Amino acid sequence: GDCLWETDAAGRLRRCPPRFARMLGVAPEAAADAVLPELLSRGGDAAARFAARDAFRDLLATVPAAGGGERTLSFTAKPVLDAAGAFAGFRGVASDVTERVKAEAELARTKAFLDAVVENVPAVLFAKDMEDDGRYVLLNRAGERLLGCPRAAVVGKTDRDLFAPDEAERFAANDRRALGAAAEGGGDAGCILEEAALAVGDGGVLHLSTKKLALAGPSPGAGPA
Repeated sequence: GDCLWETDAAGRLRRCPPRFARMLGVAPEAAADAVLPELLSRGGDAAARFAARDAFRDLLATVPAAGGGERTLSFTAKPVLDAAGAFAGFRGVASDVTERVKAEAELARTKAFLDAVVENVPAVLFAKDMEDDGRYVLLNRAGERLLGCPRAAVVGKTDRDLFAPDEAERFAANDRRALGAAAEGGGDAGCILEEAALAVGDGGVLHLSTKKLALAGPSPGAGPA
């Protein structure tokens, strides 16, 4: 849950529910008249945001947790003005976002690991968005070497943009087969094997064996890739 809080112009807490004090890692009685930016000094730019006297949103700060460790709090606030229009403090909301921040950090680590795997495997890996005319959305380093061009020249384009018409149609037909295999599997990933000869720029021919998987999109309503 969220906690409401309020400070005076000097940053001293004028409204500090006991639960908010515990979120800050201090005893409720010790939070009376405590200077909030000082309690959040471990958050990096908390003091500067309070000193600016402007509204702010989703300011993250790290505070000590009961029993050791740290908690991450998110602060959103707006300035309070007195009857004369002068700055009189802040009124805002605090949320404990520790678990969300941990989950985001873990997701980032997982993504970085998977990106490293994709980039360094010797096999060519690519992905197409079948909801967007089969445009390429991913090509790894091995794919760049195979095609002899940077991924920037491939991502965002379709097979029709990149290959001869007969080759593009053959690839599209196999894409449709993979989609059909996924549909017949009741939504599970469909897999087909594709053997193709691909003409390259020097006049030679590459003989490729490709495994295609049709995967569900990352969000409701998104098509397979």
